[in-house]
Amino acid sequence: MRKIVLAMLASAASMLLAGAAAAESYLALQVGGMFGARGRNLTATENLGYPPDYTDPVSATGSDISFDASFMVGFKAGHYFDSLPGLGVEFDGQYGRPNFKRQNVTIALKDVSFGGFSAFTEDQIPADVHMFSGSLNLLYRFSQFSTVKPYIGAGPSFYRLLFRGSGDSGNIIDPMDLATPLGAGPSLDGTGTGFGFNLKAGLEIPLNNRFSIDAEYKYNWAHLNVDRFRSLTSIGADFEVHIVAVGFRWKF
Repeated sequence: MRKIVLAMLASAASMLLAGAAAAESYLALQVGGMFGARGRNLTATENLGYPPDYTDPVSATGSDISFDASFMVGFKAGHYFDSLPGLGVEFDGQYGRPNFKRQNVTIALKDVSFGGFSAFTEDQIPADVHMFSGSLNLLYRFSQFSTVKPYIGAGPSFYRLLFRGSGDSGNIIDPMDLATPLGAGPSLDGTGTGFGFNLKAGLEIPLNNRFSIDAEYKYNWAHLNVDRFRSLTSIGADFEVHIVAVGFRWKF
């Protein structure tokens, strides 16, 4: 039995080594756009003493928020195994600017009221957002096609967001009894992190044995934890964004 197990292990190792020797690795640069970025299912602590201070904290929920479309730049590093036809692994990193756009945001307080109201809507002013993400994907490439090679992939992702801008909460526009002018609040300096997943589908278009062009669609989702955004702290939200990109791939 021991000899059989050793023989099987030796055979598997030789297959992997042989596959690795002839396998395809690659590096790629990407450019594209981010679209339809949204935050959903928002929960947070609303600080009724803001501004100027984070005082009188109460539990709250928020309406969906939206972000501007943005450019995207990124890179990929991947490897396909000959011993596992069509299967590969890939790491990709991306950077974009899906800024927080001017919009109405409704905050609903839990079990308390503010000025006699349990919910209010603000005209929120824009804020800059820097988004970094990294994903580790399992890929499958349909190599039976002689020219264009479709591929699909999925895997876990990590996200880091940086918020910059004015810390003013915005003008309360509803109910009118709470309406306030848009004033100058403290500077905004918030961060958010989260884990999620991504799904992708693309086409690899070979130029020769060494170089190819990629066209790719990617869907990203994550649950973000944000330390603070204006009057809100301890924020949790589901974040999603769609990405379309083209890339230049070097195979070796």
